[in-house]
Amino acid sequence: MGAAGGEVWGGTRVPGHQNLVKAVNQVRLDPSVILAVFGGGVFGAAIGALPAFIFTGVMVLVGVAVSVAAGKPVVLDAVAFGPYFSPNISFAAGVAAAAYAGRIGALPSGADIKTPLIKTKSFTVLLVGGLFGVIGHLITTALNLWKFPSDNIALTVVLSGCIARLAFGKTGLFGKGDVPKRILPAAESLGANLLLCASLGFLSAYASAATGSPVVGFGISAASLMFAQMGFEMPVTHHVTLPAAVAAAAFGGNFWMGALFGALGYLVGDIGGNLLNKNVDSHIDPPAFAICILTLVVLLIT
Repeated sequence: MGAAGGEVWGGTRVPGHQNLVKAVNQVRLDPSVILAVFGGGVFGAAIGALPAFIFTGVMVLVGVAVSVAAGKPVVLDAVAFGPYFSPNISFAAGVAAAAYAGRIGALPSGADIKTPLIKTKSFTVLLVGGLFGVIGHLITTALNLWKFPSDNIALTVVLSGCIARLAFGKTGLFGKGDVPKRILPAAESLGANLLLCASLGFLSAYASAATGSPVVGFGISAASLMFAQMGFEMPVTHHVTLPAAVAAAAFGGNFWMGALFGALGYLVGDIGGNLLNKNVDSHIDPPAFAICILTLVVLLIT
């Protein structure tokens, strides 16, 4: 399952620019789908990127329960990873709308992903959210048609964040600052974070095997961010639990591979955050950065 639970598209990468153009041209521009993802983008912007992602986690847990009980993934497919709350639509739209709101002075910082942007009372802020909902849908669809071997929802979140920063930010893709960036994780917290994330990786792999759903740990991690929204210092762990479950399944149910990829999720996510989210005026999501890279690794070596 993809980053946000959508299907991970494996297989061999189709080389060449012409194949990518062909894939994009094959996207079905179904008006009802386009209007739905536009609406999802507007809603994601209105409630804020992080609240939208928390809803993703909650609906993943509901969807897993429905799937286990009834054998039908309709809530997962149509709601959690559909136009309402799929992160490439709602979260990415909230991120882009915040970047735009920061650019026009409607929000103190374009990197703010917690604030519901309906407070700006701006038609154009919500419009940007809707447009980026559509952009996220089209990018993921193109990557899937291209059979790009990664978690293409997570990859879309990263690409959408990059587009928003380049379009609305003033700090450049990697930020500006007089002091050189620290790229590697901080040494003082390294041991505690590796212990937490390796343990969560094993736990997520175990829970996924028990329920038959590789996104149950992801859903718990995403839903737990409601406490971060409230102001508590909560760990961000969905880039730990999802790659762990995917890796464990890919290696024949090996929970220890889950532990390994849980630890790698922390390391890659922290490096991504240090690289992309220091001295900047918009948000590019470090967990999505880690998820798409580690899923790519798993698919290439299995």
